[in-house]
Amino acid sequence: MTRFRCRVGHAYTTESLLNAQNDAYEAALWTALRALEERVDMYSGMARRARERGQPLLEQRYESRRAEIEPHIVTLTEMLTDGSDVDKQ
Repeated sequence: MTRFRCRVGHAYTTESLLNAQNDAYEAALWTALRALEERVDMYSGMARRARERGQPLLEQRYESRRAEIEPHIVTLTEMLTDGSDVDKQ
């Protein structure tokens, strides 16, 4: 049986190593998704405040940045909710 050791000495079989890595990848993707969603919320609020202050160019800049992020949110959401393994992506 093949065994792997991490830098701190934990031992893993091939299967347990792959499972641990998949768990870590999935956790990282969920964190990235939350960060992107928070950024979209931030840009939406900044755009709204710029609109209220009569700053259309600034509003447009924030809306543009928000729009750039949204496809990434869709992609991550699909990856995380379709039931497939992270390493299949």
